[in-house]
Amino acid sequence: MLNSAYATSMQGLGTAFGRLGILDYDRARRAGRVHRWLHSLFAIYDVERLNRLDLPWWTLEAASIIDVFLQQRPRSRVFEYGAGASTLFLARRCGRLMSVEHDSLWFAAIKGMLQSKGNVDLALVEPQTTAAEPECLSQRRGWEGLDFSCYVESLLAQDGQFDLIVIDGRCRNACLEVARSKICPDGIILFDNADRKRYRPAIDACHLPQRWTRGMTACLPYPDSTLLFSPNPQTLQPRS
Repeated sequence: MLNSAYATSMQGLGTAFGRLGILDYDRARRAGRVHRWLHSLFAIYDVERLNRLDLPWWTLEAASIIDVFLQQRPRSRVFEYGAGASTLFLARRCGRLMSVEHDSLWFAAIKGMLQSKGNVDLALVEPQTTAAEPECLSQRRGWEGLDFSCYVESLLAQDGQFDLIVIDGRCRNACLEVARSKICPDGIILFDNADRKRYRPAIDACHLPQRWTRGMTACLPYPDSTLLFSPNPQTLQPRS
């Protein structure tokens, strides 16, 4: 992941270029893929700018696939681990979205951007301290030693199955195991940053058909990966 100095520099350049009229996020939203990606480099960790570009922080290919998938399911039910720019992207396309976030400060920031979105339920599910060995651990710096069991199991508390489940938060390996029982027979599980070594055991253990997307990714100057799973391999076939 990019360091904070790089992110701060790119955000500062984005502000400066915007004032000079070099960057126009609203116009870029209507432009081609490469143009939107270039603008997104200056929108790193800036949900408002990414929202103007209508981009989630996934590979651009995965975003395109999900866009088409949800267009064909206007009443779709979506569950998301990890709120952010993707929450706004999904809210514009799905019937109902349930998103859970573990960080209270980030939760407050995203909630403030969802005031006009009547189809989104955003929940704060913070990790817990426990005297026993935590059942669900995060390997993210700053969150070590906390139990994310309630966060992971929040999906199980929802009725029925979902057309799309997005895994882009904490404890992704455990979230993937839970998601397998809650995805529709022709739904999609989206697993972001799938090339990270710590996710390999869960990905190898998940025997659902999969489709890898690699390449240009919003906010990143290098290629990344977003992995799609589905119980139905036909769901993952390229379509327009």
